[in-house]
Amino acid sequence: MKAKQWEMIPYVYARDIPDNGIAAFLDLPRYSSGYAALFNTLSFMPETHMLKPFKDRVKSTYAFIDCMIRLMHEDHERIREARNKAIENTRHKKTFNLNWQMQTDKVEQLLFKGYTAKYKASEVSGKDRLYYDHSEPFEKNIPYYRHYAPSLSIDKPIAYIIPQAYQEVVERLRWNGVQIQQLQDDQELKVELYVIENYKDRAAYEGHYLHTNVEVRKIRRKQKYFKGD
Repeated sequence: MKAKQWEMIPYVYARDIPDNGIAAFLDLPRYSSGYAALFNTLSFMPETHMLKPFKDRVKSTYAFIDCMIRLMHEDHERIREARNKAIENTRHKKTFNLNWQMQTDKVEQLLFKGYTAKYKASEVSGKDRLYYDHSEPFEKNIPYYRHYAPSLSIDKPIAYIIPQAYQEVVERLRWNGVQIQQLQDDQELKVELYVIENYKDRAAYEGHYLHTNVEVRKIRRKQKYFKGD
């Protein structure tokens, strides 16, 4: 991409301003790239910034697609081998990580090209607002936080039992190739359950209502299930 005159940089997820460091984005499965990872599939989410001219956004995206197609052609054997190994690893592993926490003690340096951050009075509120002075460009190393450690792990169960009332859940799992079968009669089974002990609310974001810091406790007991679950 640099040879094509379109330099790239990791997503600018600034802690406040880029000078103080940017963090690698945590691509959970609710994002397209995190969703692809569930299938051991390499993915790349390009973001051509909305403040760039539309013409540049189109041309840079075209260049990116061209680079990707060429790379996939040249390295298709390595890509296939890596994915097959990942699938085998998923098939045999006993524990799965479901969430991660940034390791703030692990920091690297990233060469960043930007503009000097300054503050000036807002014409609307009169309070200070952040802006970037295009008359003062800079090129320097900034902190880059790109390491995450698992913060939630679970042991792989034999199976999950989904009450038949949750048809939308069942439908989505089927869309994703999950093997599902229904109980043929009523049964009382000895199972392990998660009980939610505590959680915190967060305001709705982009149409989604998220719970955070969910704390669960595992219990074992007999549970009645029904034909069709």
